[in-house]
Amino acid sequence: MMDANILIESLYLKTKDSASNIIIKGIAAGAFIALGGILYAMIASMNTQSTLYKLAGSAAFSIGLILVIKLKAQLFTGNNLLFLNLFHKKNQSKEVLMNWLYIYFTNFIGAIILVFFISLLVQYIPGLNQFLMSVATKKTSYPFEQAFFKAILCNILVCLGVLLGVSLKTNKMRILGIIIPITLFVFLGFEHSIANMFFIPLGLILKGTNFIEFLPQFINNLIPVTIGNILGGLIVSIGIYKFVK
Repeated sequence: MMDANILIESLYLKTKDSASNIIIKGIAAGAFIALGGILYAMIASMNTQSTLYKLAGSAAFSIGLILVIKLKAQLFTGNNLLFLNLFHKKNQSKEVLMNWLYIYFTNFIGAIILVFFISLLVQYIPGLNQFLMSVATKKTSYPFEQAFFKAILCNILVCLGVLLGVSLKTNKMRILGIIIPITLFVFLGFEHSIANMFFIPLGLILKGTNFIEFLPQFINNLIPVTIGNILGGLIVSIGIYKFVK
């Protein structure tokens, strides 16, 4: 059985973290998601024609959120559940907005740090190199509406993973509760803003895209995906508020 109060208290404590903790935990979460991303890419690129490899890679991506939850890092998309605390009057709007702002940019720093290191390594692995470039190309080709709706669906699943990963009673159930929705969102190709902070820069750098071309492509994906992720968090927060005790 799930206890929503555990999630509410966990979210509340995130807004009360010190500035130094927020920086460390935000950077760590961005790096954890990037690690999940490269693990996914390594497995899926072994056989791009195989659904089983894609499924295995999608499940492997879950390690990112497992690390975030287990090590109490702060992830922007998970923290979109702070809508729930607003409904319960546990946090004020200003606290929530400031948390999102700080965590969004520190997640970005964590993801970009991994982009730098991994870009130096994957250039020597042709299959993985090509796969990462194709991921970035695909993500930056979506029109606004498609990226937006994929992002809503993504964060519905991510927030369900956070809810299950925090509030279920045993560790085995929590880990399984994370793996199932995260595997689903990755396998179905939904859009996650923090993962895209890793995949898009990495793929475009590997392609040799210059900065003038790179920045608009990156921003044009990140804007609808970020908005969609926030809306997905709102939908799950309403559902928890109404139906989960």
